[in-house]
Amino acid sequence: MVSSSPSSSTATSTAALVTYAVTSNLACLLAATLLQKKAARRPPFEYTQGERSPAPQEEESFHEYEHAVFQYQRIPEHEMKRRAYDFYTFLNMRRSVRFYSPEDVPMDVLLNCVRAAGTAPSGAHTQPWHFCIVKRDDLKHQIRLAVEKEEQLNYERRMNKVWAEKCHSLVAGLPKPWVKPYLTDAPHMIVMMKVSYDLDTHGNRKEVYYPEQSCGIAAGLLITALHNANLVTLTSTPMGAESAIRDILGRPKNEKVYLLLPIGFAAKDATVPYRDENNLRKPIEKICSIH
Repeated sequence: MVSSSPSSSTATSTAALVTYAVTSNLACLLAATLLQKKAARRPPFEYTQGERSPAPQEEESFHEYEHAVFQYQRIPEHEMKRRAYDFYTFLNMRRSVRFYSPEDVPMDVLLNCVRAAGTAPSGAHTQPWHFCIVKRDDLKHQIRLAVEKEEQLNYERRMNKVWAEKCHSLVAGLPKPWVKPYLTDAPHMIVMMKVSYDLDTHGNRKEVYYPEQSCGIAAGLLITALHNANLVTLTSTPMGAESAIRDILGRPKNEKVYLLLPIGFAAKDATVPYRDENNLRKPIEKICSIH
């Protein structure tokens, strides 16, 4: 029978301990990394609704619907200030872009951006909007033709001279002001529809409230969500082509085109109008007053 020497046993034990230590450290490091990633995905605070509470039974109460307790989590003041400033500086980088890479954008990214837009407040919670994500090349081409046809009329007849001249610096990199290559260059386009009235299951008309204001808020959230996802866009109002676009997309008559937004990644040689600090944004003193 062959027996191992003391030195051999010690070496084996030491190697085992080293292996165990390394494995344990790697496991701890992996766990810490996963926890950090999970924490990074977790929102900084939570607003949730609690259990439903029955509607008041008092005769004088005008409340006929159930409510729930709003569970509201506070964060420290220094964190509020940091987040407010960081969010402003993040959004201050946003620019409207007219030159796009043909590179595709994951559909789940776009859907989550639309979901974010759909969280906007609306008149009487009627949510009077619909978002058409257009990815088919033939549909984008048809929309572009309809927009360019009307846009040429806008520049030549409908827009006054001052208005047209103000737009020239914005479209300086395009062949003509009414030519819109970005509508077909961008891999996707979102046509935001304003719902003027709803229909119930029997086809009866249901009123919606403040659709113009509600859609404006939702559009702002959509643009913010796209910027947050590292995408660029452009808010386009296709004056005169609204009905044609609605027909191209097969949308019902109670919807009207509110905004047209090409969406994608900026082209490598993309340009934007040069703006120095004096004309990038209006200063806070110009856009805000405290009363």
